[in-house]
Parts: sequence; structure tokens; C-alpha cells
Amino acid sequence: MYETFADSKELRQGDILKDIYLPRFGITDAQFVHKFEPDGTLRFSNQTILPTTCQFAAVISQCCEFNPGKRNSFSLAGLIGLSEWLMPARKAFGANLAEIVPWNKSASSKHTTDQLLKANSIEADSEHGELVNVYFLNADGKHFLEPHLIDFTRVFSVRMKEMERVLKNKVLQLDDEHRVELQYKLAYFYARPAN
Repeated sequence: MYETFADSKELRQGDILKDIYLPRFGITDAQFVHKFEPDGTLRFSNQTILPTTCQFAAVISQCCEFNPGKRNSFSLAGLIGLSEWLMPARKAFGANLAEIVPWNKSASSKHTTDQLLKANSIEADSEHGELVNVYFLNADGKHFLEPHLIDFTRVFSVRMKEMERVLKNKVLQLDDEHRVELQYKLAYFYARPAN
């Protein structure tokens, strides 16, 4: 699933990054920063303080997006460990095709990790059709001691000028076969019809 050595000179789709501060936007949690203008008017300063968590993230922007001058920003998605994903406290969470299904009521909850990894491929007759919002990653034994999931619903953008700083946090790189599989799964997630 992973290249033997991660290329430390460039970011590519499917790269795994450690120690990334992932924002979690919630209107009730955000603190909107205001400042007084010289005339005494209080104005929103286009800044917000958000809660964040330091965690693993994956690059979901296409590899070609990192060509100089092509884009102003690139996209990352948060990762979650399989044991955290399966916690009873996350009962409201579900993998979805159209409707939210609690994990413990999902047909997929009865499958092994190896079977769940097969859900990464998009096939019309797949028994894991409801698992479209995640991509499963195997444990590598060093950075991941358990399988992790790339969560397509936890996406955020980073300014392109921060690329070098983010690159220093790269720990794993998907091999070509799994990068293509991720591309298909990501494309299917965003292109699927919603009911």
C-alpha cells in the first residue's frame, strides 16, 4: 500500500502527514474576531479562532496541483484511527451513500479489516457501497499501529506558500496502485448522485 520510502521533495495525492492541526468549524465554537475602526465602529476583521486537533492528515489534491503557479491552495483531509471510528460514543457517525447509518447497524460492521480494505475499490456489485466517505489505510507498524481512514468529510485547504512546511511532516506515501484507487474513491464520493 505504501512506498518503501516517502519522497521528501514533493507532495502527492495520498501522502500521509503527521502533526497537522486540523480545524473543526462550528458556528457555536468559533470566536469571530472584531476590531474597532478609527470612527469607533466595531467590524469583523476576517479572522476566526477555531478549535483544532493535532493529528494525521492526507493530501487529497491531485499531484498536478503542486506545479508552481497553478493553484493558490491545496486540500488535506483528516484521518481517524479505526478503533476511534468504531467507538460507541460515535453512534451518530455513519458511512453514507445517501442517508446516515449508525455503524453498529451497518452491514459493514460485521466485516473484518481485510474486508473493509476491499471497500476502497468502487464496484457496482460491492457489498460495501455505503462506505463512500472514507478510504481505508493499512497499519504500517511505525506511524499507524492500527488501520486508519481518510475522512472525505473533514477536508480543508492550506495556502500553497505553506507547502514546504507541510512537506516536512510527510511520513508515508501511497504506491501508484493505491493512489489511483484513492482517486477513484474520492471522485466517486464527490460525483455520486445525492438522494
